[in-house]
Amino acid sequence: MNRRRNIFCIWADYIKKEKNAVNLIGAIARRQLRMEVFTRIRLVARERFLEANAERIMTNLFRVLKQNVLTRSFSKWRVRSYTEVVRELQLRREQLHQTILRHRHEAEVMEAHK
Repeated sequence: MNRRRNIFCIWADYIKKEKNAVNLIGAIARRQLRMEVFTRIRLVARERFLEANAERIMTNLFRVLKQNVLTRSFSKWRVRSYTEVVRELQLRREQLHQTILRHRHEAEVMEAHK
């Protein structure tokens, strides 16, 4: 009976060690799986952050460029409008001067015929 008990104890120890080994392998596998999941989550979060950051940078750059183009266009339009108004003003002054000279000449001619 002592021999059977010894075999049984050895068998029970062997089963315990096997069970502990299986549990340890399972724990390692679960840990590795969790680490892989967290790594993938981190990579996806990083990728989303980079995409959002790139989108924000592109939007800001587009806004700045659009504002710059509009500012330059408006500035050119103002310069052209100002130039055109000054040219028109000079033309009107010249016409007024010519009209005054013509009226003086006509007045002189009318005075001479009296």
